[in-house]
Amino acid sequence: MTADPTQGPTPVQPSYRRFAWHAWVLVALIVWGVLLALHDNPGDVVEQWPVALAMLLGSYFAGSTPLGGGVVAFPILVLGFGFDASVGRDFSFAIQSVGMTSASIWILSTGQPVAWRWLRPAMVGVAVATPLGSLYLAPVLSDIGAKLTFSILVGAYGLVQFRQSQHLMTPREAPAPSPSSRWATGIAMGILGSALSVACGSGADIVIYIGLMLFLGAEIRCALYTSVVLMAWTSLVGILSQAQLGEVSLQVHDAWLAAAPVVLFGAPLGSFVAARIPRHITLGLVTFLCLGQVVWM
Repeated sequence: MTADPTQGPTPVQPSYRRFAWHAWVLVALIVWGVLLALHDNPGDVVEQWPVALAMLLGSYFAGSTPLGGGVVAFPILVLGFGFDASVGRDFSFAIQSVGMTSASIWILSTGQPVAWRWLRPAMVGVAVATPLGSLYLAPVLSDIGAKLTFSILVGAYGLVQFRQSQHLMTPREAPAPSPSSRWATGIAMGILGSALSVACGSGADIVIYIGLMLFLGAEIRCALYTSVVLMAWTSLVGILSQAQLGEVSLQVHDAWLAAAPVVLFGAPLGSFVAARIPRHITLGLVTFLCLGQVVWM
């Protein structure tokens, strides 16, 4: 009998499947090199080295926790470097489009468990809600409102996980919802995650992780890998939506060029480590990051 994809690992795929990740890395590096060569002033990119250094840590967290690279990128740029919240959000989208896509390709090519029956409808919700959010929600958000939304989002989840840590340590049998309720729930998670992501560059991953872990009985690594894939998709839709609207600034472009090679490898490394460390370490790290964001804010 085939194992439930929300519950635990699946067998590692044959080595030829991993060719996809190597091909992705090659193409990504070529595109990055071409964009850097076409830059009018490469010195502006070099000046963003602190951002690249910060994303060395951020990309690891993106691949090993359900918080995404935005959980480091947003506060580093907005709270640390004083950038506008919109810049922090757009950079989070842009950098996660590389890092979390890289981690997602590694996850899929190595046969890690992904809750596809919840992920598919969530991706539909994201595809519809993110462009609409970029068009109608993002322009009316205040700078402080975006910062507070981000802090409250991750802080609230940190408190919930801290109180429920023992409960989350024990995988439970997943419910068997009807296809209609599964699609309704998945789309709702995608829409809510999109609204939060449009506000602060992260959120879709946290929403589906909370849903899978607290309410749907998923095994922690399955929930984690599902959240990574959804945030990669949300980031791609988000940065394309912002670019279509002409809202991506030169600050975002230069910071992205500086940090892209770092996250290309950092996020898959995080996913690789997450597959091999005990779940209580992952839970503890996530809780620490969430509550630390509140203190920083």
